[in-house]
Amino acid sequence: MVVDQGKPIAAQAISFGVNRKIADVPLDELKTNVVRTIYSLAKQLRERQATHLLIVGQAHLAASDLEEALCKLLQKEPLVVPDHPSFGMNSAELVKYALSIGEALSALPGKGNQRKGDQINFRAQEFAYPSPWKRLKKPVLTYMVLCISLAFALFLYGKTYSVHKKGALKYQFLDLLAGMNRSYPDFESEYRAKTKSLEEFSDSPSIAALKPEEIQMRLDYLEKEIQLIPQIYPLYPNVPLVSDVLAWLSTHPSFTLTQIPSENTDLEKTSEQQIALTNLKTPQIEIFNYVMTKRPDSAKKGEKYQVKIELEFSSPIPKMAREFHDALIAPNDFVDSKAEIKWTSNKDRYRTTFYLKDKTVYP
Repeated sequence: MVVDQGKPIAAQAISFGVNRKIADVPLDELKTNVVRTIYSLAKQLRERQATHLLIVGQAHLAASDLEEALCKLLQKEPLVVPDHPSFGMNSAELVKYALSIGEALSALPGKGNQRKGDQINFRAQEFAYPSPWKRLKKPVLTYMVLCISLAFALFLYGKTYSVHKKGALKYQFLDLLAGMNRSYPDFESEYRAKTKSLEEFSDSPSIAALKPEEIQMRLDYLEKEIQLIPQIYPLYPNVPLVSDVLAWLSTHPSFTLTQIPSENTDLEKTSEQQIALTNLKTPQIEIFNYVMTKRPDSAKKGEKYQVKIELEFSSPIPKMAREFHDALIAPNDFVDSKAEIKWTSNKDRYRTTFYLKDKTVYP
């Protein structure tokens, strides 16, 4: 055992005196084990060093020269136990019975009824925490503060989100009335008259005074009203007719028949030969298809009118064909620029497909 200023620091037990009598152990073997134990305890001292050595128990009585030999071998000073008035015995008797104290403080090996938890911690008194719950006070307090902060933040978020939802619901309600071309005061008067509302308002309440459940009741009323409106669809399409498309093509510069006067030609007289020559220099329409590909009916009331034009023509001059193609993709009153425009060519023959603008007013 290592003792510093009356406090035990470390202890280590050997089996001599328990398994065998100390008198039966050879002196050299006893010395070897004691030295080994002393060096083992010295490792636990780290920076501190043991200066004195005291042998107690039967070893001190059985081998009086053991202490002197060990002190000489380890270069330690022998420790003398002084008489103390508190004890009813002298120093020789204290040394004799000190082994019993060591057995009480050490967990001796080879004892099956001892557990690891039963070993005595000599530093417990020096480093024991006097208030075990005090160390938990700060973490518990911090945890409670964080919980309260989180709960308060969730409460604020819930209140803010609730106010936002109420405002959004009121704006949607007003937008729905605006889409139905109805003012809020007129609707409120109609609603209270038809539903015989028993709400606490004597007059038509403002939109800001309505509760979410009251707005929901009015939305349910509007939904039932909308469901009673019959679904209609336009039967007369407002799209260019065949004659309109042909007239537009005939007035297009690429398809207009114009005479090309020569230097020897009288402008007031035009011969049939000159007209034929002029016709050969303008594109000639060979195929013209006008097809309505989509239209609303009783099964598809949400469908819209769509007219497709398939045009095939020949042009001996590629420049005129390109001018007509540029006219198709340029903004005009006939071609729907949002729809697909197809264009193919094969030598002097050209084929294009496009859709006409739909100006029909839908409900």
